[in-house]
Amino acid sequence: MKLLQLLFILCIWSCELLAQAYSIRTFNWKDAGYKSNAPIPTLSLNIMNYGGNNTNSTANNVAFTAALTALNGSTGVIYFPKGIYNFTAALSINRDSITLAGAGYDSTQLRFNMNGAINNCININGTQVNTDTSSFSSPGLIDSNWVQVLNSSPFQIGDWVHLTTTDNAIMFSSWAYGSLGQIMQIKNIAGNTISFHSPFRYSYGLALKPKIRKIIPRKEIIINCLKIVREESTASQTSLISFDKAVNCKVHGVEGDSTNFAHIELNKCCHVEISNCWFHHAHAYGGNGQGYGITFQYSTSECKAENNIFNHLRHSILFQAGANGNVCGYNYSFDPYWTQGIFPTNSAGDIVMHGNFPFANLCEGNINQHTVLDNSHANSGPYNTFFRNRSELYGLFMNNSPATDSAQFLGLEVTGTGGFLGQYVLAGNGHVQHANMVQGVLTPTNPAPLTENSLYLMGNERPLCFTPGLHNWPVIGQPNPYNSGSNAARDRYSLGRMASCACTNLITRLEDEFKKQAEFHLYPNPAKDILHIKCDHKIETFRVYNAEGKLLLNSTYLSEINLSAWPKGLYLLHAAGKNFSHTQKFWIN
Repeated sequence: MKLLQLLFILCIWSCELLAQAYSIRTFNWKDAGYKSNAPIPTLSLNIMNYGGNNTNSTANNVAFTAALTALNGSTGVIYFPKGIYNFTAALSINRDSITLAGAGYDSTQLRFNMNGAINNCININGTQVNTDTSSFSSPGLIDSNWVQVLNSSPFQIGDWVHLTTTDNAIMFSSWAYGSLGQIMQIKNIAGNTISFHSPFRYSYGLALKPKIRKIIPRKEIIINCLKIVREESTASQTSLISFDKAVNCKVHGVEGDSTNFAHIELNKCCHVEISNCWFHHAHAYGGNGQGYGITFQYSTSECKAENNIFNHLRHSILFQAGANGNVCGYNYSFDPYWTQGIFPTNSAGDIVMHGNFPFANLCEGNINQHTVLDNSHANSGPYNTFFRNRSELYGLFMNNSPATDSAQFLGLEVTGTGGFLGQYVLAGNGHVQHANMVQGVLTPTNPAPLTENSLYLMGNERPLCFTPGLHNWPVIGQPNPYNSGSNAARDRYSLGRMASCACTNLITRLEDEFKKQAEFHLYPNPAKDILHIKCDHKIETFRVYNAEGKLLLNSTYLSEINLSAWPKGLYLLHAAGKNFSHTQKFWIN
């Protein structure tokens, strides 16, 4: 009898151990996104003072060039006041430390009609130095950050390089050759040993013939608080904004309307951040690169898309061609759409691993409709991780032939029901699965609690515009009830605030929509040294945010604000009291 009791206890104990046995392969996802202290603009220029036209009647290309020239190399802002600005040619940002700012996505429009020219609306292009290269003389091992090269003399500490390989046997498409690699910054050089600020996320054995090539990236380009429209279709791939060899850049509070290829494409980029934006619609939704939202490709590394809204796109967020170490977090995507033969038009994947070996990317906290790891360009690489997302329509699907191996699926919710909705179809080998709820059923069964809240936010960090008391933490998955909770992007959509220059859901709760607008006056606006405030109501909370959503001032009522120490730019003032709330923009010039 005692032997039976002992065997029973051992059985229960071993089952509990098995239930607890999950391990997540993590990478330096905490480093994704903008990682620089934004330079303080020394000049802020209003495009209207350089021949700008905001009535959509005259092209603004000459005015933009004049304003850019007038900055004369200074760190500066080109401001577009409320209005519609027509452009008949692409805007090329050919220097660093430039901000394009509008009065808000619902106030400032940049409309491009280039008569079908094969060009993007806005180009931010760095350069590649083909003469400054060196091959590895030792393997670049995964998780290490140093390597020996044949010749370090072309490089200096602080240089940016493209680690590239001879990857023809790995990449399916010839256009993706050389993309198995990373964009990295040199931290130290000792003889022919070079160390980098970031680790290798793949083992670059010498059989791949790895080498580094110097790039001179475009830096500190910021686009915020405006709308970009492409009016006409093009015969081949063109995007609203193209970053090519760019680092530490931002797109914030921007609406993108009607693209051809992608709303934003990231090629050989690092530390580019896209946040609080709204991307919707395209001129076509067929194959060959039509109707994408944000595309991470060509070795793009450590970039981040957070708190964005996507709708009516073929693929909202797409990874391909060696993109790695990137994060898409806490976005909301709905109404996917494609024209793909017999398939339902709403069955397109809105978060997609598209093959040509993207690897070690993280998708966390998103609310989307259909997550797909497809074989359009053969298989994707290992360790693409899907963590605490909710897929509301078709669910999660992996193609086979070839299938992708070693992906990670943890804390997911698949909530669609009926017909072909609510799928959870995996292919390939070596996947990590844990604590996924598929149509209310735990998959796999009997999991131990999922203890990690986030794989890229450390300690007390929270996603952009997270509101304590309104949002759960973690946002999705255990220990929350199934199909409960929301993220800030979806809440913003519910409130009709599709893009946002500041975290308006930090200052406007869902249940506060009844609040009355106060009689509220700011003057002068734009201001220079002193901003005067007049309000007919008692103010209990008084806050000022910059265009990035950072809280600068938290006080009770003030009749004036001394602006002399604040940089030029766009700001958001929020005042609240009993039964009222008011938010207003002001500009320092």
